[in-house]
Amino acid sequence: MPTPATISRFEVKRELGHGGMGLLYLALDPVIDRLVAVKLLRVDTEEMRARFLREARTAGRLQHKNIVTIYDVGIHDDQPFIAMEYIKGETLSEIFSRKATFSVDQKLELLEQLCDGLACAHDAGLIHRDIKPANLMVAEGSNELKILDFGIARSTDLSGFTQTGAIIGTPNYMSPEQAQGRPVDYKSDIFSVGAVVYEFLTYRRAFPGRGLRAVIDEVPRPVAEVVPSLPSVLDDIVNSALTKSPDDRCQSLRVIASRLASVRKNPGTHVGSAVTIQSEDALAASRIAAEDATEFEKLFLAASENFREENLEKALILVNEALDITPSKKCASLKAQILDVLDARDKERGRRGSIHRGLQAGRDHLRKGAVEAALRAADEVLAYDEDNRDAIKLKEDAQRLSSDKDTAKEDTTVVALDDLSGRTVDVRQAPTARKRPMRSWVAASAIGAVVLVVFVLQFNASRTEEQRIQEALTLYSSGQRDEALSLLEDLPSPSEAEAEALDTLRSRLVSEAADFVEQATVLVGQGLPEAALELLRSFSPPDEGVTALLREIEAAGSGDSLELIGQAQDLYGQGLRQDAFDLLATGDASASAVQETLAELTARWEDDSRTLTQEARSAADEGNLEEAIALLESFSPSDDTIRAALEDFRGRLGTIEAARAASERSNQLFVAGQRVEALRILDEFSPATELISEERRRLQDALVSLATARIDEARQLAVRGSLDEAVTLLGRFEPRTEAVAEALSELSSELNRQVLAAATVADAQQLAAEGNWDQAFARFEEVERSQSTEAALDSLRREWNLEATAVAADAQALADSGDLAGALRTLAQFRGGHPAITVAENRLAALVNAPAPEAVEAAPAASDPTLNLEARLLALSDQSEDIVSRFIELYEDLDAEGMTSVWRTATESDLAPLAETFRNFRSAEIQYRDCDPELRNDTSAVVYCSVAVEYQPVAGARLQVPAVGWQFELRWENEEWRLVNWSR
Repeated sequence: MPTPATISRFEVKRELGHGGMGLLYLALDPVIDRLVAVKLLRVDTEEMRARFLREARTAGRLQHKNIVTIYDVGIHDDQPFIAMEYIKGETLSEIFSRKATFSVDQKLELLEQLCDGLACAHDAGLIHRDIKPANLMVAEGSNELKILDFGIARSTDLSGFTQTGAIIGTPNYMSPEQAQGRPVDYKSDIFSVGAVVYEFLTYRRAFPGRGLRAVIDEVPRPVAEVVPSLPSVLDDIVNSALTKSPDDRCQSLRVIASRLASVRKNPGTHVGSAVTIQSEDALAASRIAAEDATEFEKLFLAASENFREENLEKALILVNEALDITPSKKCASLKAQILDVLDARDKERGRRGSIHRGLQAGRDHLRKGAVEAALRAADEVLAYDEDNRDAIKLKEDAQRLSSDKDTAKEDTTVVALDDLSGRTVDVRQAPTARKRPMRSWVAASAIGAVVLVVFVLQFNASRTEEQRIQEALTLYSSGQRDEALSLLEDLPSPSEAEAEALDTLRSRLVSEAADFVEQATVLVGQGLPEAALELLRSFSPPDEGVTALLREIEAAGSGDSLELIGQAQDLYGQGLRQDAFDLLATGDASASAVQETLAELTARWEDDSRTLTQEARSAADEGNLEEAIALLESFSPSDDTIRAALEDFRGRLGTIEAARAASERSNQLFVAGQRVEALRILDEFSPATELISEERRRLQDALVSLATARIDEARQLAVRGSLDEAVTLLGRFEPRTEAVAEALSELSSELNRQVLAAATVADAQQLAAEGNWDQAFARFEEVERSQSTEAALDSLRREWNLEATAVAADAQALADSGDLAGALRTLAQFRGGHPAITVAENRLAALVNAPAPEAVEAAPAASDPTLNLEARLLALSDQSEDIVSRFIELYEDLDAEGMTSVWRTATESDLAPLAETFRNFRSAEIQYRDCDPELRNDTSAVVYCSVAVEYQPVAGARLQVPAVGWQFELRWENEEWRLVNWSR
């Protein structure tokens, strides 16, 4: 949006920045001639506006040296604004990004001020809810901290949610209760302060993980471990603020401020010698850097692997975690690729969904006779897919129906004219009637035009209110809400029924708009803001709630866009301006937040360029031409202004002298490892000289030599088995020559193959451990064979043989003891198709199918095992619960007298439901007996039932099972028998 000339009485000078809630401007208060910062807020409803003004006035009552002062609050062009104290300085976020040099005393003093200022707000009943480095500023030229942006602060009697239900705050500094969407109070701010204290002391985030789970589940590394020179008492202070439970957390920021002051004022009681401190810090820094590098490579490789396997969501999580450790170009590039694929996939899903919805709507229109709506729906689908057969057929059907309607209208008009002229013509004869001599048409033409108009007016007048209401309802149901409402709203004097129908449609419109808002809010919560935007934009006619949420989502941008914006701003703050612009170029070009950030950083770059050029000219005017040239050469990317100034200064210094100075500076940078910057200075030097060309050739030759040495070193690491170190070593070499890129690609491919092979072996071993031998061997078919995979495969085969042999032996032992069912079940559980298993199954099948002894009465021989399979077969069938339910179902209608003779009168067909419960059995015979007279009276009974079955566990094997009995205890209650207990 264009920068306004004024906001209320304040004269706008320029834009200072913007965020999710609005725009920030530098302005002049003409009444007292004072510069102020004016924030123009984006709020879209009266409720939000009233809430904002109420909260801003609460914040305006705060008077504290460490809280930015609010001068005025009001409304400008229907948007609320805050005019506040203008602070020129640097935010803690910028300080953290460049790891600025601050003494421990300075840090502790600033943190004490943070605690004091926020405690004052808590005393006034105000919670900030978004304490983070970006909202804390150190004033220029002083060691004074200011708390900014109480724009989302809430009074303690208000909830922690926005109007749409979204959690407000910044994940890395958000308290666990805030991250979980629970109500928050001042203790939530204390947790956020703890995260800021930790990061200021260590220059590492307390919770570096992505997402809300980090603050809920993770515990930060102790401060004294990250920076050993810091006293351990600081760990106690930080931990007291970062306790997960609000009730166990430190209850007052003034307590934290007092403890920080104690450490600052009594340093001797907490720290060791300077030499020891420096040594410990250096060792810790070295160790942490090494750990970070290792963790970064693991995360990057895992992200790459998941990307290749199309596990895109997992890959995105991993690459984000890697970027948290090191914001490298290769990570940013991989993330851009992942987002591109996700975007393409989402667009394709959206396209298919639009086609499906369009066809469905078109068919509905056609069934209702809404031909034009059906044609529009068909055309919309064909715009997505011009060869879609369903859409082509829909359009042909609609055109055919339209043609039939036109013919019917034409015939009706002819009949009407003939009727008015005193004739009666059957519509089926209308084509013949039209063939009368031309002169009769000429004679009737003047009358015909008038008659047609009269006919149409009479037809419209004859439309009943019922027809108009039905047409409006039909239009509304087909999605044409505007047309439906207009049909009834445009009536000059609507009837009571028409007015009631209009009110009904308006109520439906409000309800449907609320449903759209709710669905869109859910989509945003699921991380699908683009889908939410598409849904809201499809709603018509305009609705205030829909429009408000649409603007809010558009203002916030997608989650991925906001994350990318944050990284770009961090890079810019570190002086890596070109990297910041390159990263933004990989973002969603349609996202307004990305475009606004790009514009903001471009404006900052232009301002920085102008400021630097002015400083350089001042130095040059004082005779320090070499200093001026060095100052401009350090700025990247350069622009026409800087290049023109450089050419001017070099001309004044003398081309040869300037070339010599550029060559020396380039050489110094090259030796210091800043090779890209060194070559850039030579490439941008103008006018060209032999000295510059010679220096460029020399550095290029040196670069080739360095690259060759680095490639050799990496290959030696690979030979020794440290392939990941080799890839890391080459990946850090800049600028990346063709030879380095080729070697890196080769080693990366080999590393990826090894990682994939290792993952495959691990998966196969896991599957084998779970008994899935077939799947375990199949995994080896999916990977390229190597010496390591062949060795793993041989080992797996040995385990397979041993396992199969053991299972076959166990099954044989069960069969020898008479447990044939157990033996068969043991064999069936082995999933591996082993020959030993097949042989054992065949042996058991032959044993099971052996004929029974002819003399049933004869006692079994000593060698014949007793078959007692009851318990095992019941465990296999697991039908006890079914039998109980069948029993109750069969007898629930019997009265007290009927129970007396239940077993005397029951037939086999009555008991059939019990037999059906044994679906796993070949056949079942039901046996029963009467109630025990001693166990039955008018209010209770004990009943018995037994089942004898023939079980067929495998093809061709039949096993007889002895009868199995159940005992049911019943009680007569509320005029029916109820089951109170049963046993087998």
